[in-house]
Amino acid sequence: MDIGRRQATAVVVTLPGHRLLEKVTILEALGEAIRAGVELHVQCLDMDDSPMAGPAPALRTPGIPTALFVCAGELWSLDAIDPLEVQAARYVNEALLAGSLVCGVGGGVRFLATHGFLNGRKATVSQSLLAALRCQFPMTDWIASEAVLRDGNLLTCAGMLTAADAALSVLDALGHRSAVSRVTKNLLRLAEEPLNEPRARTPPIPAAHPALQRVDDLLSRNPTFPWTTCTLANSVYVSERHLQRLFREALGCGVFDYLQRKRLARAVDVLQNHPVMSLQRVAELSGFSSTQHLRRAWRKHFGANPSVSKENALHGAFRRLASSDRPARSARTPSSSATRRQPALATS
Repeated sequence: MDIGRRQATAVVVTLPGHRLLEKVTILEALGEAIRAGVELHVQCLDMDDSPMAGPAPALRTPGIPTALFVCAGELWSLDAIDPLEVQAARYVNEALLAGSLVCGVGGGVRFLATHGFLNGRKATVSQSLLAALRCQFPMTDWIASEAVLRDGNLLTCAGMLTAADAALSVLDALGHRSAVSRVTKNLLRLAEEPLNEPRARTPPIPAAHPALQRVDDLLSRNPTFPWTTCTLANSVYVSERHLQRLFREALGCGVFDYLQRKRLARAVDVLQNHPVMSLQRVAELSGFSSTQHLRRAWRKHFGANPSVSKENALHGAFRRLASSDRPARSARTPSSSATRRQPALATS
């Protein structure tokens, strides 16, 4: 089947120890592609959980995607096989057999090699790990001179700094070459500019409308209060109808719309300054009655989920890491006793 003609879906699998910047960079590149007109459905399969005792629950995997990205830590524990990891390997195998593009990113390359998917194939890796992986996985032809290397329907990406290249290579392989150029330009622009987060701008309050200025002051000083048109009108000593008319005439929007914009503006500010804060707490601090209320308003105003901006905020916090692709332990060579080899699951 021609993968370029299938309904385009991409799944990003994150395994224990993955670096957040890799995942966010891939999602950002795919998001830019969608904004450039590429019809693509993106899902995340997060398996970055602590090891559990006893049998692992059945992994709820999405359907077989058009493209599958695998992100993992550079050096995870090789002493025991994690049951969830085995299920992830089976999912990768099903994708390969179905003709999907599978891309290992950073430690995801080691995951593919560990489970035998790179046996007899060429793969790329960072220079610091080249000697170690050649020794550990001699059946793979390791090359350190390529950012992204494709062998059949399997791609390998050297590391964190080339995660965007991995996403662009997959988009190109799916037949979206015209969009790749636009996505590349947008990513370069984003890299050179401060973090570009959505802004819920509220129109300026005219000085000739003291009632509106008092409303704006109340919303700014008490953002968590459950304001309504009625409570705002009573607080500034006007009727609801009169307050609605003032907003329509002066600002071109209703009271509720202005209130939502103020709450969203505060939510954006909270997320940017506290990216690790839960969405429930963000909703509380911004005056939304619930996380669901925040999500609905966010999707309506920005066309995306707040979780995407939360990850973008984390991306901005970690962007300084992009100046170095040297994890604290990446230069260490795994001991031979810790090596585990699995037979290749995919058949030619």
